[in-house]
Amino acid sequence: MPSSRTRATVATTARALVTRAIAIACLALGARASDDDLATTARVLARKTIAPAMAVEGQNLTVTVSLVNAGTAEARKVRVRDDGLDASAFELIGEKDALSATYATLAPGERVEYAYTVVPKTSGSFKASAASVSYLGTSGRETTRGTSNVLGDVLVYTKTQRNIFTALEVGKYLTLGACKTMEDWVRYGTLFGGVAGALALNWFALKVKKGVAAARRRMAVASLERADKKSS
Repeated sequence: MPSSRTRATVATTARALVTRAIAIACLALGARASDDDLATTARVLARKTIAPAMAVEGQNLTVTVSLVNAGTAEARKVRVRDDGLDASAFELIGEKDALSATYATLAPGERVEYAYTVVPKTSGSFKASAASVSYLGTSGRETTRGTSNVLGDVLVYTKTQRNIFTALEVGKYLTLGACKTMEDWVRYGTLFGGVAGALALNWFALKVKKGVAAARRRMAVASLERADKKSS
């Protein structure tokens, strides 16, 4: 017959094993529930772009905010807002409502976008903030918030600078990529100028040489004619 101490030890061990098995089962159920929640979560991503890539003083600049639901659940009450660009340097075309948009729902994989237009008042480098987005995700009660990418510095050029850049692009094409910058043009211009100068100097020297030879021939002919007249 096992002793009372042995029976107590066995009972304690059994209770510990049962408790551990229950705990493992609970953890497994919780992890499964968590995985199920993640599998049905809305995830709205925002992206902000500007066009054209080269902003020019006094010319329209379009800012576009794009949204995509990269999750597997529907996003509801989607709101997105952009603070725009510095009002002292950019004039907004239209009302301030153009800076924001609202969507009742955004299905998984669905993409939407909105845009507004500004006109740069002056040239320079300006900071651009990110657009903010909020929506109701899986539970429908908690609001998820996020932001778009940050554009960084927005460079605005004068019309003269734009024309220079355009000329450089054309020159790059015509020279098969040899002249890409102003420094390239100066360097090759100096080289070509030197060659052209040498050719021009050589042409001028030949012209002078031929002119001197022609003058000598004329003088010789005139001398012969005078000699013939005297002999006659």
